[in-house]
Amino acid sequence: MMQYSEEITCSFVTTHVGYRDVPQLLTVARVLEVIELTDEALTRIRGRRPTIVVCGLNPHAGEHGLFGDREEERIIIPAMEAASQKG
Repeated sequence: MMQYSEEITCSFVTTHVGYRDVPQLLTVARVLEVIELTDEALTRIRGRRPTIVVCGLNPHAGEHGLFGDREEERIIIPAMEAASQKG
């Protein structure tokens, strides 16, 4: 799901699930897929490649394991790195 406006666009890795279910639904492949889908959609809509910002799951993006189960380090950052390598 992507919410689009001229000012800001937000894509969600999970939709319509309870918050407690989100961590187990996150995978590197799924986060990477959403990054790629967002890039493709915004390139079509705007006619140029977007700048994409990826948010962490937990407060302060996990604080190196202080919050959550290191989802940022285990899942989100590797997906971001894979997307960056793909361009």
